[in-house]
Amino acid sequence: MVNHSVFPSVSNKENPFRWYLGSGQPILASRAFFEEQRSPLRHDWFFFATTGTPAENNIFSFGIFIPYEDVDLLEKTYTLANGLSFIHGHSKPEWYGAQDSFLAEKKAELSVRLDRIKGTAVGDFNGEITTDCYQLKLTGTFDFSLTSGPRSESGKTSRKEHFEQISKM
Repeated sequence: MVNHSVFPSVSNKENPFRWYLGSGQPILASRAFFEEQRSPLRHDWFFFATTGTPAENNIFSFGIFIPYEDVDLLEKTYTLANGLSFIHGHSKPEWYGAQDSFLAEKKAELSVRLDRIKGTAVGDFNGEITTDCYQLKLTGTFDFSLTSGPRSESGKTSRKEHFEQISKM
């Protein structure tokens, strides 16, 4: 069983998750979020972004996992050697609704600043992923800001209290 605590961010116009494939134009995610994930085997922060929709069978997504650390301010650079997992997924046009996922195996890096008190997560990433069809070399950034969370009886909960509440789930 996996427990998820999703932190919706404000619209991508205000807080973009974007990436570049080679020297091309930036690709802006149509949907993005970050969350804390717990399972019997892992406890992670997860950052996710996608373009496309299942209905149009044109999904193109990235997922970034880093080990959860119980600190108010996390500033760190992760690589494949110290806990970073970097995944790319895309729709399979020949099978409506199906997707393939591919893990970065040789190179990936994320520099992140996650502030639980302010409710922000800012990061820069790069990586190389080989799929069954192509080789991706990408760079990108994200800038999440929390917009909602649990409320106390008074209707007010600080960002720090929000993170403390979800970390006890």
